[in-house]
Amino acid sequence: MDKLLIEALNQITGKAMVAEGRVYAGAMYKLEPKELANVPAFELQGLVSKGSK
Repeated sequence: MDKLLIEALNQITGKAMVAEGRVYAGAMYKLEPKELANVPAFELQGLVSKGSK
């Protein structure tokens, strides 16, 4: 399960995270927990669904 979780997390792109976070001074990116919750993570959703069965 741990390996599957790591693989699922690695599928989330940096671009997806940047799209949900903020940029300061055009260079520093910040992602708050509430913003992180908005990052699409379909692979994780599938993994959680499989684990709950």
